Amino acid sequence: MKTATARTFRFGDFEIRTDETVLRKQGEIVPLPRRAALLLLALLEKPGRVIPKEELLRTLWAGVSVDENNLNQAVTALRRGLGDSVERPRFLGTVARVGYRFLSSVEVEDGAPPAPAAPSPRTAPAVAVLSFEAAGLDDATTALAEGLAEGLTVALSRSGRLLVRAPGAVRRLVSGGASDPVALGRALDVDFVVDGRLRFVRGQPLVLSAELVRVEDGGLAFATRLALDDARLAEQERELCDLFTSAICGPGEPPPPAAPPPSGGPAYALYLQGRHYANLLSPEGHEAARACFERALAVDPAYAPASAGLAFLYIQTSEIVHAAGESMSRARRAAEEALRRDPGLSEAHACLGTVRFMYDWDAPAAEECFRKACRASQWAPGAHRLYGWFLALTGRFDEAFAQFDEASGVDPYALDRHLFETAAYWIARRYEGGLVAIESMLRLFPELWLTHVLRGRMLEGVGDDRRALMAFEKAVACASAADEAWADLGRCRARTGDRRGARSLLEQLSVRARTKHVPAMNLAQVHAGLGDEDALFDALDLAVKERSWYVTWLGAVPLFDPFREHPRFQGLLRHVGLWSAASSPRPVP
Repeated sequence: MKTATARTFRFGDFEIRTDETVLRKQGEIVPLPRRAALLLLALLEKPGRVIPKEELLRTLWAGVSVDENNLNQAVTALRRGLGDSVERPRFLGTVARVGYRFLSSVEVEDGAPPAPAAPSPRTAPAVAVLSFEAAGLDDATTALAEGLAEGLTVALSRSGRLLVRAPGAVRRLVSGGASDPVALGRALDVDFVVDGRLRFVRGQPLVLSAELVRVEDGGLAFATRLALDDARLAEQERELCDLFTSAICGPGEPPPPAAPPPSGGPAYALYLQGRHYANLLSPEGHEAARACFERALAVDPAYAPASAGLAFLYIQTSEIVHAAGESMSRARRAAEEALRRDPGLSEAHACLGTVRFMYDWDAPAAEECFRKACRASQWAPGAHRLYGWFLALTGRFDEAFAQFDEASGVDPYALDRHLFETAAYWIARRYEGGLVAIESMLRLFPELWLTHVLRGRMLEGVGDDRRALMAFEKAVACASAADEAWADLGRCRARTGDRRGARSLLEQLSVRARTKHVPAMNLAQVHAGLGDEDALFDALDLAVKERSWYVTWLGAVPLFDPFREHPRFQGLLRHVGLWSAASSPRPVP
């Protein structure tokens, strides 16, 4: 039977191919659930025509009995991906109680799209490890599956013979609904993908089945099946790495001389699980990650990566779960312990650099740590991002964006890449560029309170206080919104004339501070909006006494621009002693 020719639909800045069901905006992948992508294709087949809901339900869920709510969810996801709205739609029109139609003009191209005129030359074959499937297994095994995929990714990157996409890029595309290995490979711009699944049979060890798929033609380049053994998991991971590297590059080439990472024995499996839980960025995930790292160290006290994992976890939760002094002290001990065991561990150097900067306020020592972190391993996108954030807070914006570019090449979908880079636009007063950057965050992380906080700050910067206020209100409505979001809302209310509303939020934060840690800097934000100078500087003095990591904001962020020439503010800068380069940042056109 003849295969139908693939077609490409283009509209506005978007395009989607019928054989991939992957939506792109100006070449960048837009995460979209599969049903939403299929809905879009169904509408694009008949632009302008109203398609009844019943027809769409039959098309999208052929042979499956579902109700209209399923279609409503697909419509909502599609609107979010397109940046469309019900009130002022550009693409997706609703005909009440009847169906939907596509509003924009559409270009259709038959066949595969033309190749780029000047493709970037490969310096080595490119590969991505897809998230390993663990359907039907318990949470711990699912976490292990994610950790194994990440561990194999790191091992392949250390081979020195391959270009490797980071796990965050893969996770983000999969969470957006993409599932076909070949389509994912094309989206990630790689030559090969590793696709795997874990299976468990009662009384038997876990079994990993893994395939190496060629992205060019979808063919199978190599396959293997492996019974996992906790005691030698890291060794098995290196064996898999060698097998896949040989299948891609050919046998006979010896690996580069490099010391292998510490195996850790059974501690390694617990470490991999901890990394997965830490990536969830939730209170429950943090607690589960801490338990995994501590259990790994109980099994093997000398296992350095688990100590580095704890250090990063303490930094993540500083000023959210614990006060800065407690969190940063723990992070320092864990990072130093990791470096005693493994002086070349990139993550440990990056964590120690963060402590040196945000807790010790020692910029030269911090920068040396960040440089060591970036040199320590071929696989250090996190180190480059943390170094970039340090550079932004010290006023070296061009250097900061260069570090973000260095990291984004291997991990373009990582949360902290978007978070740090977008925040750097705000600090640099490049608000228009920041509003462009925040659109990517809104597509990728719409559920994250910090996404809406950063959008609100950018809108403030361009003078759109009404929409800024709406963004801050969305931030506090997000699950697990931190006190910082409430502080921004209070500050913005004060700036827009709602002083009663601002003082109400200030009182809420003060009451909350009686039973939990609320950073003094968050109180200072609201006082800044209200113009209460004495209360503002009292709160800033307290933040310095708390050794809050927010103090590193003082010389750089726009929040305190109206107070920079005040003698008490200048005294604080001299006391902390960090910012000769950024004590008076100026807007950049």
